[in-house]
Amino acid sequence: MRYVTLTNRSQGQFTGAVAQRLVPGGDAVRIQKAVEQQGLFIAGVLALVVVLQYQLVDVIAHGD
Repeated sequence: MRYVTLTNRSQGQFTGAVAQRLVPGGDAVRIQKAVEQQGLFIAGVLALVVVLQYQLVDVIAHGD
């Protein structure tokens, strides 16, 4: 899980660096922050989906 978070964070920093070249002023920082938060959110959703999927498989396998 940590790996996904780190990957998303570095992706956010990369996107922020690109945005700084394209967007003048403080907008680049806002874009970078948004991408980082969105990345963390997506990582959380993926983790939740994986956990729910395993629980569902467990329920189907054992009929409980």
